[in-house]
Amino acid sequence: MQRTNTSLIGITIFAFIIRLIFCFYLFPFHFYDYGTVGIQYIFDDYYEIARQLLTGKGFTLVDGTPVLHRPPFFPLALTIPLLLSPGVHFDTSSMQIFNALLGSLSVAASMLLARQLLPGRIGLACAVGIVTACWPFSIWISKTIIAENLLLFLVPLQFYFLFLCTRESTTSGRRTIHAISAGVLAGMLYLTHAGYLAFIAGTLIALFLVAKKHCILIVPVYLCSLLCIASPWIYRNHSLGFTSSSSATGFGLHYFKGWFYFTELKKGNSYFIDLEAESALYANNHIISYGLQPVHSGRDRSNPENMKSIDALAKTHLKEHLPENLLKTMIKIPLLWVRQQSATRALVNTALILPLFLLATLALFTRRRPFFLLALPTLTFSAAMALVFIEDAPMRYALPHIPVLTTLAAIGFSRLLQPNKNAQL
Repeated sequence: MQRTNTSLIGITIFAFIIRLIFCFYLFPFHFYDYGTVGIQYIFDDYYEIARQLLTGKGFTLVDGTPVLHRPPFFPLALTIPLLLSPGVHFDTSSMQIFNALLGSLSVAASMLLARQLLPGRIGLACAVGIVTACWPFSIWISKTIIAENLLLFLVPLQFYFLFLCTRESTTSGRRTIHAISAGVLAGMLYLTHAGYLAFIAGTLIALFLVAKKHCILIVPVYLCSLLCIASPWIYRNHSLGFTSSSSATGFGLHYFKGWFYFTELKKGNSYFIDLEAESALYANNHIISYGLQPVHSGRDRSNPENMKSIDALAKTHLKEHLPENLLKTMIKIPLLWVRQQSATRALVNTALILPLFLLATLALFTRRRPFFLLALPTLTFSAAMALVFIEDAPMRYALPHIPVLTTLAAIGFSRLLQPNKNAQL
C-alpha cells in the first residue's frame, strides 16, 4: 500500500510540473481572448462570470445579463484562484496554475479508479496515471479557461465512488456513503456541462445492469444527492424563464452548427479544418429564416425566450430528419474522439487513441461489470454530443473520458497478460 501511495503521489506531482512547464515555459504567451459584450475576456465567458461573482453581482455578464448559457460550477471553482491572485494582471497565471492542479488531480483520481478495478496490479495503475498525465491534449487545455479542466477530475472520481458502491463486499452503510458521494459528483458534472445529463442517464442504466440487487438503495440515494446539488440552479433558471431540464441554453444553436458540419461531410468537403465562423453563419441564417433573432454573443445565448424558440425549431428539424440524425450520430461518435481542426493533428490523435480503444474492447471479456459501469455512461454522453455538436472545440468534449478509456485499456491489457483467464462479472 505504501508503495502504491508513493507512486500515486509521485505521478500526480509529475503531472502538475509538466503542465506548469507547458503553460509558463513552452507557451508563455499563447492564450486566447474572446469578447462577449464588447469587452475582451478569456475564453467562453467563464472568467468574466467568475469576476462578476467575486464583485457580488452574481451569475451575470458585465452588462448585468443573467447567465443562462453557462452552468455555474466551473465559474464558481474559478473564484478560488482569482481570490488567491495577487492582482488582476496575474489572473491568467493564477487560473492556469489552478488548471494544472485540476489536471494533476485527474491523474490521482484515475489511479484510484484503476487501483480498485485492477487490485494488485500496481504497474498497470501507474501506467493509467502516466498516460493520463502525459496525454497531450489534456496538457494543452491547462492553457485555456474551459470547463473540461474540471471535468477531467470529476469524471474519474465519480466512477471511483460508483464502483465502490456497487462492490459486493461493501457494507450497506459504506454503500450509502459512496452512493451519496457519487450523486454529489454527478450533480457537479451536471452543473459543469449540460451534456452530462445524458451521462447521468447512462449511469442509471449501467447501475441497473451491474448492481440489480443493490439498486433499491443506490439509485434513490444517488438521485437524491444529485438533486440536492442541482435543484437550486434549476429553480433559479426556471425563475428566469428557462424551463428546460438542461443546465444551460444552447441545444438548438449547437444542433444547427453540428448539422452544418454533417452536410459538409456528406458533400465530401474538407472537415478537419476550422469552420467555426461558417457553422455559426449557417446556424444563424437558418434561425433568421424563421423570424428568430441571431445568436452572436453570450448575451444572446442567455436570452431565454429566443433560445427556447431555437430549441423548438431544432427539435422539429431533428424529428423531420430522424434517419439522417441517426446516421450523423453513428458517424460522429468516433469523430468525437479524434476531431481536430487539421488533418495532421487528427491523424496523430487517432494514432494515440486507437490502441486504447482496441485494448478497451478486451475489457468486455475480462471484467464485464466494470466495463459496463464505465462504458455505458461514456457511450450515452458520446451519442448525445454526436447528435448535437462536436466540432468547434477539437476533441474537447471527449477529453474528460480519456482516464476512463485508459482504465478500460489497462483492464484489457491485463487479459493479454493472462489470456486463459475467464471473464469475470
